[in-house]
Parts: sequence; structure tokens; C-alpha cells
Amino acid sequence: MKTLTDNTGDGIVTGKKTTRGSLTKVAGVGCLYRHENGRYYAVKKHLRKIKTQALRTKAGLPITDRKIAESALRAWLERLEANQSPENATLTLRGLIERYIKTKAGSSASTRENVAWMAGRFGYVVESPEKKNGRGGNRKNIHPSAWHRGLDVRVTDIRASDLSTFLGKLSYLKPLSFNTLGEYIRQLFALAVADKIISESPFAAAPNKRKKVRKEPRPTPADDQFERIVAFIRNQRFTDHSEDSADLAEFLGLAGLGEAEAAQFHWRDFDLKQPTFSVKRFKTQTWFQVPIYPRLRKFLEALYIRQGSPSPETKVFRVASIKRALERACKELNLPHFSPRALRRRAIVEQLRAGVNVKLVSKWQGHQDGGKLILNTYSEIISANDRSFEEAELAKLPS
Repeated sequence: MKTLTDNTGDGIVTGKKTTRGSLTKVAGVGCLYRHENGRYYAVKKHLRKIKTQALRTKAGLPITDRKIAESALRAWLERLEANQSPENATLTLRGLIERYIKTKAGSSASTRENVAWMAGRFGYVVESPEKKNGRGGNRKNIHPSAWHRGLDVRVTDIRASDLSTFLGKLSYLKPLSFNTLGEYIRQLFALAVADKIISESPFAAAPNKRKKVRKEPRPTPADDQFERIVAFIRNQRFTDHSEDSADLAEFLGLAGLGEAEAAQFHWRDFDLKQPTFSVKRFKTQTWFQVPIYPRLRKFLEALYIRQGSPSPETKVFRVASIKRALERACKELNLPHFSPRALRRRAIVEQLRAGVNVKLVSKWQGHQDGGKLILNTYSEIISANDRSFEEAELAKLPS
């Protein structure tokens, strides 16, 4: 039996025994060693360095049974073989983040912003081409780093406990933000697995990688509240954009669209003789059709006249956002805090309560799931505190 020692060059062990000095080679099984405490270890020269690994079960318990140790050894050697190149062995977290950012170069602007946000949490600052060397450039991507091991740590040395500690420091994030961050970290280390830098993702074993999202009803204005908000914004005396803000607010609530979609419209995009108009969803870059129903048609006709019959190349809406105007209106009218997205929800809920088929409402929103998202998102809004809706649904049942 061969015993490994803490060799000083002359074969003499000095001082306290090291782990390797306490290992004894198991006869007949390459790379397998047994510690004097009964636990099994794997020892192999890898990239000119001796690797020593305590063998453990999937549950993380030390292995003291030889047969189980041999199985764990084979799995460890396979993982080691997958990481044979010097580049893989020395790739740092900084290098992995840079590699991941390159894979997202062709993604949407929102995805690239999320990737930069995730990288910033590790302490890696993504430069913005638009603001490079400019005043305030990159400010949105800089965060107090919660990552305690630095960007120069090797990817092969990152453990699940490191990521667990990292995520624990970010537990103040709201569930949606926390889970979004987790998804991008999962993709980051999935890339490392795909490139055979590591055999298993340390993120997969992190116990606190996700927060439970508690579904809460989102405030949606009733029709009378919507009309009061639009009227309040339109009647503001000491602002130059009251009419323009009111027009945008009314359009969002009638068409069921967001501010990003409304900002793209010129008058050439509306042919009021047609039953629909085309919209390009900003987030997904997909086109869909929205109906010009009577109330919306009446609004667009009146807006066209009020703007003095503008040319087809004229922008329909002269303001890009109604956030501040909407906040003030809700505060002054003592209403819940409604966001611009709440106005969009108002239109969807109105269509559903009017009995429009869910699949058709989904189509008008540019969804491709046949109405599944609409049902999951708006079912509780439709029925909450709406006895007349429930009675109408019950009346469909046979007597």
C-alpha cells in the first residue's frame, strides 16, 4: 500500500499531517485513496497540478463505502476530462461575463439592459456605446457589488455556496426582479457548462435561487375613473401639454396599447375607413392588428380635427409619456395609483366584460398563445367584486 506524504524533497514529513499526507492508495483502483478517518478521496494530476477531491454523495455526505466511492470517482473523472484545456481551467468570471454579453449582442434593447444589470451586480460595468465618455454615462449599470470573490476568480472555483451567499445579499430585491436576476445568472453558468468550462452549474445547487411571486390584484381603473382622469389632465391650466397628455392617456385606455407603441404612430398609420390598424409591439418587434371600434374611431376623428387635419407624416401624439400627469391626477382625485399600463388593462377588461372572445382579445394584444396569458392575468380582475358578471356566467348553466 502506498502512502502519500507531505514531501519536503527528502521524503520526510514535517509538522502536522496534511490531508494528502493522511491518504493511502486503494489497491487496484486508479486515483482512489482512503483517508485514515475512513473517508474516500480522488487524487489525479490535472494540467500539471495535483487535484485532490473529497468524494461525496449527491446529498453532499462523505463517502465511506468503497463501491459507492468507485462510482463517485468515475463521475468525478468524467467531469475532470470535460475540462482539459488550459483556457477552460483559467477562465475567470470576468471572462465568462464578457463571453455571455457577446451572445446577447443581437437581442432586444431590454434584454441587453437586463444583462448589463446582472453583470453590474457582480461588479462588472457594461459600457453604453450611446453614452460612452459622456456625462452620466453607464450610471444605470453601476451597483454596489454583492459578489464577494471578485471578478478574477476562476469559474471552476465558484461553488453553489458562493452564489447562495451572493443571492442572500440581494434578498431585498422584489420577487420579480430577484427571479429575473436569477434567470440571467442561470444562463451565464449554463453557457459555461455548454462550453465545457465546468461540468455542472453551481447555480443549480444554490438553495435560494428563486423567490415565490405572490399574485396580487393590480389596480385597474373603472370606466368612470378613467373618464375623470382624462378630464382632469385635459383641464390643467398651468401646463403647455395638458391637451397632448390627455389625448395620449385617452388613446391608451381606448386602444389597449402601451406608451412605446403609441409613440411610433404617424397619421399615415390610421385609415379610418378600415376596420383595423397595424401595430408593432415594441418589446417583441412583432406586428398585429387592433380594431378601430366606434368609440376609438370617434376619438381619432375628433383628435384629427383638433390638430387641424395634419399631414400624414405628422406624429399623432406630441408627448412620449403621461406618467407624471397620471400620478398627479390620481393623487388629486384620491384614486389608487394607476400606471400607464393600468390604462391598457382597462381596455382589455372592458373588452372581456363586453363578452368579446378571449382568443380575439389576445389576438388584438399581439399574443400568440390563443388567450392563455389573458385568462391567467385578467380572470381575477374580471370577476372580483363584480356580481353582475358572475350572475351572467351562472345564467349560462342549464336550469
